[in-house]
Amino acid sequence: MIHHLIRTASKSKIPQGFSYPLGAEIISEALAGVPQYELLSIRFSSFNVVGNPKVEKPIETGECYVLQITYRTDYQCNYHYPWHISVGALPSEHKHAAQEALKAVLPEVHHWLSHFTPGNITYYRAISYLYNFKTGQLSRQDKFK
Repeated sequence: MIHHLIRTASKSKIPQGFSYPLGAEIISEALAGVPQYELLSIRFSSFNVVGNPKVEKPIETGECYVLQITYRTDYQCNYHYPWHISVGALPSEHKHAAQEALKAVLPEVHHWLSHFTPGNITYYRAISYLYNFKTGQLSRQDKFK
C-alpha cells in the first residue's frame, strides 16, 4: 500500500477518442520503494495527439511513446524535480492492451530506478517505451546524453 501518489506536474487535455494508458495510482503503486520516489513527478502529455512538426505523426509511424522516465541534470532550470515520468495519450481502442503491456514492464522500471547511478551524465538519461499499434507490443529505447 502506498502512502501517497507521485505528484502530477501536468495533465494535458486530450480530445475524445484518446486515453492515457496509465494513471498516477498504478504508477505510484508500481514504483513504491524506489530511492527517487519523493523526487518523481508525472506529466500526462498530449504529444502523441498534437504531434511535433519535426517528428512524424505517431498514427502514421504505427507506434507512439506511452511512457518515458527521465533524469535531468539541469532540472533547476527546467523542472522542479530531477526525475519525471511522461505518459503519452494514444487512441482509446489501444488503451487496454497498452495498459497491460505497461503493467508488465513497470517492474523493469522499478529495477532500473532502484539501481540507477548517474555516472557521467552531462544532460539527461531516459528510458522510453513505444507502443506498436499493429503488434500491441512495447519496445524500449534508452537515451543518454
